[in-house]
Amino acid sequence: MKIKAASGNDRGQETGKSDEWNKSMKYPWRNTVNQWGLVSIFNHWLMALAILANFFLGYWMVGLDYYDTWYHQGPEIHKSIGGVLMILMAFRLSWMLFSASAMPLPNHRNWEIILAKIVKWLLLISLFIILMSGYLMSTIEDQGIDVFHLFQIPATFKLFEENKDLLGDLHWYVALFMMGLVLLHAMAALKHHLIDKDRTFLRILWPNLMTQTEKK
Repeated sequence: MKIKAASGNDRGQETGKSDEWNKSMKYPWRNTVNQWGLVSIFNHWLMALAILANFFLGYWMVGLDYYDTWYHQGPEIHKSIGGVLMILMAFRLSWMLFSASAMPLPNHRNWEIILAKIVKWLLLISLFIILMSGYLMSTIEDQGIDVFHLFQIPATFKLFEENKDLLGDLHWYVALFMMGLVLLHAMAALKHHLIDKDRTFLRILWPNLMTQTEKK
């Protein structure tokens, strides 16, 4: 029985994969072409939790009575979470400029890759519009935003009072649009995990998690 020796190309490919794996294990906080790092993973989930919490808080606040304790307390928390999101988004955009991005997996179809990119940028643009409209509404009386009594985001831009209703409508309807995108994003992740059974969802949970098929 003859055993075929590995060619130079095969050994080179195996060495390249091994080097990439070792690099991702040595520096799990950094992104590689195969894996999201801890910095991107934590930023992703912190933003996701803050976005969902702020949306449902804002939705709940609309029905509050003037004499309810949360009528005044709720908006302050809402604005504070928005201030944290502004920082997280600024960091995310900066990290995208200086860090690698995980590439699509071999089994990803072209339409999935294109749709994922469109949804990603629509999410970022929608969040930017929501944050800026919220900021402009909160500072319309030339008062900064107090973020959990830790620091204040100054009122840089001054708008007229009559713009407040327009900003409120923009803030609300873009938030609804973004929630639709979030639902689509979550459904796509579950599709990859439950139907395609690939590493798409696992890559954003923790570095170097493997599917059951890869473990065998």
